Amino acid sequence: MFIVMQQGYNKKAVDDILHRLKLMGFTGHVSEGVERTVIGVVGQTYPELKETLEAWPGVEDVVPISKPYKLASREFQPHDTVIKVGNVSIGGNEIVVMAGPCAVETEDQAVSTARAVKAAGASILRGGAFKPRTSPYSFQGLGREGLEILAEVRQEFGLAVVTGRNTRLRALLEATAWEIPTFIYGFERRMPQMMQAASLLVTKAGPGTVTEALNAGLPMVLYSYLPGQEEGNVGYVVDQGVGLWAPGPERAANAVSSWLSRPEELKQAAATCRRIARPDAAKRVAEVIASTLSRRFPSPAPGAQSFRTPV
Repeated sequence: MFIVMQQGYNKKAVDDILHRLKLMGFTGHVSEGVERTVIGVVGQTYPELKETLEAWPGVEDVVPISKPYKLASREFQPHDTVIKVGNVSIGGNEIVVMAGPCAVETEDQAVSTARAVKAAGASILRGGAFKPRTSPYSFQGLGREGLEILAEVRQEFGLAVVTGRNTRLRALLEATAWEIPTFIYGFERRMPQMMQAASLLVTKAGPGTVTEALNAGLPMVLYSYLPGQEEGNVGYVVDQGVGLWAPGPERAANAVSSWLSRPEELKQAAATCRRIARPDAAKRVAEVIASTLSRRFPSPAPGAQSFRTPV
């Protein structure tokens, strides 16, 4: 989107806007015209951002860009993005076909599928070795055995293999020589204690995490959101002054560094978190539901628990 500056603005207003955009994880590009000066906002924007920017001093109007895929457009990225999977290049001059089963179940199944996939001209075999399910009684995948089967298939047929649960990434992170003390965690049950001990949280804009961070008095750097469900969380966190919007690893790292260098601002954001938090929200919702049911059903059956029982 573009920020259109008011006539007669001063340079300080533009500098302030560029600074605030940077804190929010965006990049501002100034274009000075004959009659108007505009600032192009580059980054993953959200609908509520328009109202936020319009309230800033010196801003006359905010114009959204019509193309929703701006970051993927040829204007923004003129060169092809090529991703290497083994010896296969995705996004190059050749069409790459990926095929395979949802889950690896047996060696015979994987071998016969790989043979058919290669004969049909596909270059990548996909198959899940770990299959988390809603029901604990459903097939969860072969796990390590499935990975071993896929490795054998890859060697026999010369296919690149894609599977779930990125244990390779975790192993890579654990083997990296970090310049600062770094710990790699798997499934963790101590998140409340960790959040209470932290100074800043880098997270996706999930509703549960945002709520927990507010209750813990923990300012946030938000790096992504789930389209159609979590955009509003980004706007709320930024507008309330308890977090920054910084999509992507580099911007998130810059936002963390910038905020940690301003301990007073971070302290103020933490205080705002605690002020707007609603730690008893779930209890209040339950009380409202119980009260509503009690009015609708004032006389419970003998032996039944009354809806007036405190929750």
